[in-house]
Amino acid sequence: MRETLAERFLRNFSDIFNEMMAERSPLPVEPWSAVLSSLSLAVAISFSKGILAPIIGILLLAIVALRSKAKSIFKVMAIAAAFALMVVGPMALLAGLEASALAPPVLRASAASGFLALGFTLTGQRGFKEALLSLGFRPAWVSSILLFIRFLPVMARLIARSLIAREARIIDGRGRWSALSSVVGDAIVKGHERAWRLRLAMEARGAFLYEGIRPRVGVREAALTACSLAASALILAL
Repeated sequence: MRETLAERFLRNFSDIFNEMMAERSPLPVEPWSAVLSSLSLAVAISFSKGILAPIIGILLLAIVALRSKAKSIFKVMAIAAAFALMVVGPMALLAGLEASALAPPVLRASAASGFLALGFTLTGQRGFKEALLSLGFRPAWVSSILLFIRFLPVMARLIARSLIAREARIIDGRGRWSALSSVVGDAIVKGHERAWRLRLAMEARGAFLYEGIRPRVGVREAALTACSLAASALILAL
């Protein structure tokens, strides 16, 4: 049976998060510095004016992604650009704006989402946990964030399998929408059980152990953080 657009999107969505959560080689800087730098640049580009800052950010992301072989960053940027275009496109059409007016919001959404994905991809799940704790997040908050991020690909695969199962029962396209609409309720019921099992599995593997994690500040961390904060301030000032 031919794969639908929704099923393909859910499968790619799950693959993106699985790739982002994979453990990578240690960075030359502490994880908290990489996450803080990417977060500050993402916020600055989100509120920037014009297209210069987003374009420079996209070029910088492309260089880092190619050097680190993190192709999931390109997928995140493409998805963010598509969603931004679907939101601002009809608004621009109703307002009678030119096509060039779509470029700034689409580029900002793509670049900002890319920097957010960069901080998580370069550090991995374990490094991201250490970064959040080093930045002052409470262990309960970190547990909720990690469980939410880990549950997203599980939920996407669950919905995709439910879509395939229901479409297989449809004959001659009759009752397609009524059958597909039942996926939402089924996903909520099964998702609660999967989330409970996922939390137990993560606890058994020590994903929620936070002892011995202390922030370390060196010359590299201070330099990277200072440069990223200065670049963010410059972007907001322009």
